[in-house]
Amino acid sequence: MPRLPVPGADAGGWGELLNEFLRVAHQEDGTLKAHVSVHNVRDFGASGDGVTNDSPAFSAALAAAVATPRPVYVPAGAYHLAARVVFDLQGSGLHLLGDGRGLSEIRTRGFRFDNGDGVTVRDLAFSGVTSYGCLQLTDGRAISLRNISVRGCNMGFQLSGCEDASVTGNGFRDVDYSAVRLNKTGDQPQNACRHVRILGNHCENVTVVGSNGHGALGFTADGGAATHEDIVIANNTVDGCPLGVGIIGDGPCRGYTVVGNRLAGSGTESLEGITVGETEDVILADNHVDGRGGWVSGILFFDYAARATVSGNFVRNCRNGFFHHFKNGSASYSREVLFDGNTFMDCNQGMLFLPDGTGDPEVRGTVIGTTTFQNIATNFINRNGLAVLGGTTKIDDGSFRVVGL
Repeated sequence: MPRLPVPGADAGGWGELLNEFLRVAHQEDGTLKAHVSVHNVRDFGASGDGVTNDSPAFSAALAAAVATPRPVYVPAGAYHLAARVVFDLQGSGLHLLGDGRGLSEIRTRGFRFDNGDGVTVRDLAFSGVTSYGCLQLTDGRAISLRNISVRGCNMGFQLSGCEDASVTGNGFRDVDYSAVRLNKTGDQPQNACRHVRILGNHCENVTVVGSNGHGALGFTADGGAATHEDIVIANNTVDGCPLGVGIIGDGPCRGYTVVGNRLAGSGTESLEGITVGETEDVILADNHVDGRGGWVSGILFFDYAARATVSGNFVRNCRNGFFHHFKNGSASYSREVLFDGNTFMDCNQGMLFLPDGTGDPEVRGTVIGTTTFQNIATNFINRNGLAVLGGTTKIDDGSFRVVGL
């Protein structure tokens, strides 16, 4: 009888045991066998012909899944949703799965799931979803979105007030707004997103309508007490987008990591590779950023940043390799920021620090360590009038220094 491997035993046989176990429920090509207990949307009237309105059938299947917990199965086909499917899971879980991102396709409208605890959506495709996002999850926990294709849509995924979520191995192409956007649902701390992992996704031609800092992958804090925390954006690729990773809002974003991403601009839009605004406890490391001559900055810090490490990044073909724009004068600051081991190549300026507004920004504990500049047209480091040692700017003596150049 097929079984799962036993921890501490079955040495060398785990792969065979797992494959045998999965064959109970799956065909050799990965699709579900007919006898598996699921809520099949076809059984609720979905046609999958790309023409008939299948929204009522999906709503009925979701209601059945809440009443009798089983996966909602979307067999291969093209499912036209004339109306957005909005469903309150009331604290229950949901497993929505298709036969694969090239086989089970949702068209025209998408889904909104509220108040779910344990939501998985996988192996689907979305195309031509022209309003809202393909998937919006609100006030949910333990979320997994994986192996999903989004093409020719208004927005990919929006998570609002969600916790413990992973967005992994998805593909986004020709999307008007953001591929993945994190938002909040209110002004209280519990209304923000926490413990979110955005890993190994591919974004191509995400146009970022509005140019408001959200990026192909990103979020906005939108002020107030709701603060996004513990966000990891790692090992994604962004190709041909006017803004790669955007993290900016009207309130602080705390504890996020942007590591190992490969970001390339469209060559025509004047935005940024990585935008960081009003942030604390930040790591930007080992990212490869190529503006293709179109990005204002490879990495942009906007307004203020505290306790940040920017290390091992490679930035090329941008107007500025790094740009800290102190937008709000004396309300802006750079505190305990370390730059080390970065390379800036084929840029007009290497690193630019620009005060704006009235008053002087605070620059304290900021260190530029070993940095490589290659083919920089004008300035390696341009403080642009910022008094980094003494003067009216609030700086501890020696706290801002260049070493190893």
